[in-house]
Amino acid sequence: MTDPLAELVAYLRSVAARAPHPVVVGIGGGVAVGKSTIAAALSNHLTDLSSDVVNADGFLFPNAVLAARGLESRKGFPESYDVERLLAFVHAVHSGAPEVVAPRYSHATYDVLTDEVQVIRQPKVLLIEGVVVLTAVGSVCDVTVYVRADEHTIEAWYRARFHALVEAARRDASSYSFYREFAAMADDETDAIARTTWHSINLPNLREYIAPSGAHADVIIEKDVDHRIVSVSINRSRALG
Repeated sequence: MTDPLAELVAYLRSVAARAPHPVVVGIGGGVAVGKSTIAAALSNHLTDLSSDVVNADGFLFPNAVLAARGLESRKGFPESYDVERLLAFVHAVHSGAPEVVAPRYSHATYDVLTDEVQVIRQPKVLLIEGVVVLTAVGSVCDVTVYVRADEHTIEAWYRARFHALVEAARRDASSYSFYREFAAMADDETDAIARTTWHSINLPNLREYIAPSGAHADVIIEKDVDHRIVSVSINRSRALG
């Protein structure tokens, strides 16, 4: 079976071969569309090059800051991120700095980790993924990738992920602290919460910011209801000028 990412991997290798600096690949798309999975797959394919994967959610303002600013219901929207810090991070990687530090985020605690960071040491390719990536730093990425699927399909994936995290909290409430309060609820109650969150936060963010930011991406990855990649379209005209 032909690898659906093979052409994109070959393209990234060609960009890296011409680049005088570390290549930054920005990967955007809706919540739960599979950005981190694709970033990891690309990194695993680039075995001949040094690569790192960074989740841009580490650049979210901590929950306490969002609460103080009245932004809890805007988490994931551009204003909930420290965009200046994210831009500085990308510029530092581009400059070839020996070490650049990225904050980490935990889906289990639903917050930025205060005692854990990721150290990036001059990779040839940096893959940075997140809902805000193309909006905040797309213009300074060497290659931009947008992962697309039908809105109803992404909602189903989001709800499934929410249920999985609640189930994990039922087994290990201390590790999945954010979802502890949902663990005692019935599945229909947690599904109602997931639906409300999707329609009040994630869907508006997708329509207002995320999808428009991917409209002119260099690469469009289309996925079907089973998470299969059905097409990869590459516009080779922009990357590295």
